[in-house]
Amino acid sequence: DPLDSDTDDDGLPDGWEIAIGLSPATYADGYVLELLLGSLAVVAVAAPVYRVYRRRHDERVRPWRYDPEVTTGGDEALQVLDWVAKQEARAAECAESGDHAGAVAVLEGLLRVLRGARDQLQVIGAEEYGALMARLERVLGRYRVKEHLAAATSRVEALEQQVEGLRDSAALKEAARRSEQVMVEIRKELDAARALTEECGLTPEVGLVTRTGEELRARVEAVVRRAQEKRVREHLAAATSLVEALEREVEGLWDPVALEGAARRSEQVLVEIRKELAAARALAEECGLTLEAGLVTRTGEELRARVEAVARRVEERRSALAAVQRAVGALRAALAQSSDGSIPLEGRVTELERALEGVLQAVVALGAGLEAVLQPGGKAGVQLEAWQERLFQELGLDTVGEARARLEELRRMLERVRSERLRPEIDSAEEARAAVEGLLLEVRDALRGVEAAGEVSEEERWSQVESVRDRLLMAQDLAHKFGLTDLEGEATRLLERLYK
Repeated sequence: DPLDSDTDDDGLPDGWEIAIGLSPATYADGYVLELLLGSLAVVAVAAPVYRVYRRRHDERVRPWRYDPEVTTGGDEALQVLDWVAKQEARAAECAESGDHAGAVAVLEGLLRVLRGARDQLQVIGAEEYGALMARLERVLGRYRVKEHLAAATSRVEALEQQVEGLRDSAALKEAARRSEQVMVEIRKELDAARALTEECGLTPEVGLVTRTGEELRARVEAVVRRAQEKRVREHLAAATSLVEALEREVEGLWDPVALEGAARRSEQVLVEIRKELAAARALAEECGLTLEAGLVTRTGEELRARVEAVARRVEERRSALAAVQRAVGALRAALAQSSDGSIPLEGRVTELERALEGVLQAVVALGAGLEAVLQPGGKAGVQLEAWQERLFQELGLDTVGEARARLEELRRMLERVRSERLRPEIDSAEEARAAVEGLLLEVRDALRGVEAAGEVSEEERWSQVESVRDRLLMAQDLAHKFGLTDLEGEATRLLERLYK
């Protein structure tokens, strides 16, 4: 009754009755308390509580009297045995819930009570009392055996939980050492349990102790093996992380100096992963981890292949960068020669085209995504990332736009020269000499006119220069074709004069 602290109205608080194994629902079990008061080992606690409670609630408490109507069969002995059975049931509940220490405590307390109250328990015959005590001693021994086995099991479970969450190699090594200490502790618990089985004659429990010992030893060995396997895998993980870091480092690397450093770094990484693999292999061999030994071999081969692939990629990228730099250098040289009048116009156009094509091919082979910027139109409509823009400038690829504009200019000049009808009518060196000399004469007169001209507009000045230049280029081309070196040299000098 939640509203009444003494439901059965026997003068004893409900909670206190439950605590000592009495029933708060009937005052019949108070008879057991009357038998035991003054002689039990627990009287020092029980009696004062009982008496104080009775003094405080005297108006509610009547002296308890034996009432056959509410006792177990009206038999005093059965009433005592019923109380004993309740205590055994409490101990069994503790054991079933895994609280073997609690079961042992309940039974030890029960035995102390029964030993101390022998004089008051005359209702139970000596033979029955002896059988009861012997049976309770065996039950207690069984619970104590299970308590030792539970203690040994809990140590193994704690070790398993500890190793399960460990990743650090040093902590795993310490856990392996801890397993040796756990083995010593569980041997002590098993020895104590075995001694109890012999002392109490618990034949069935002998096999239980043996089986539990074998199981726990196997679990500890499995823990040790798992810890060693984790240590092996930690070494492999450390080696793998080194390779992954190297791969990430090289992925976005284009600077030649940085690539040279990455090449050295790949050699260093090879040394470091060899150390990790050697440690893992030694551990696997020491602990007889056959599967892990094979894993170490396979992982080593894979990681070495990945580092070698990184080294090849670095070397290929360095070579590609060098090829682009050489191609840009050749383009700059061709651009400089494009203004050299001593070189035939067709030769200058061809050389500039070849140099531009070389740059484009080298940039495509580099694989940095810059080829779109080098197409006609330049950077218009092309969005470069910061590292691409930086690489574009470092490689001097802005020269491509300048060279492309110069090439178009030379091609227009060549087209005008080729459109003249003079060349098809000349079939001999004599005719060519005459034509060239005539052209040079016209050029000299026109050149003097250009030099003597006063202030004129830029457009008019450029028109005069183009007219003179076209005739000079035609003369130079004819002289070169027919081997008229003296006239070709004269044309070149006049062209230089015009440019000045």
